[in-house]
Amino acid sequence: MNTRLLKKVRDKILENPTQVNMDHWYGWYNPSETEIKGCGTAGCICGWAVALQDKKTLAEENEAVKSKTPEMGYSTFAKLMEKLGREALGLTKSQANRLFYVETDGSAKWPIDLAEALDGSTNPESYAQVVADRIDRFIETKGKE
Repeated sequence: MNTRLLKKVRDKILENPTQVNMDHWYGWYNPSETEIKGCGTAGCICGWAVALQDKKTLAEENEAVKSKTPEMGYSTFAKLMEKLGREALGLTKSQANRLFYVETDGSAKWPIDLAEALDGSTNPESYAQVVADRIDRFIETKGKE
């Protein structure tokens, strides 16, 4: 597991709370519907990891990935992003599922306390803090939780 890159993702998320959205690899809105600062794009843990590895902004990375396969649909894009994120962070598929996906519907990926905290976040700063806490717990448990 590339803990150095994970910590870099955590730090960037905390520095740029309006640019965090765990619902999309890259998107033009954030869950609190506030103005997105920086490059105007929000990203999830995976999106941030891929962008930081490639030394690009979220917007630049989004365009770079889309330009590789311009005709792909969303599911192909999602599979490609997940693969790029797994490779960047040195994760197994099950580790990536636990880190990249928040779902709590029985296919639970995030620990329930953090998933509920994310859902209850009321502003970009609290949302980003929960995502950072998720990364810290993932590192502490060596990807097991």
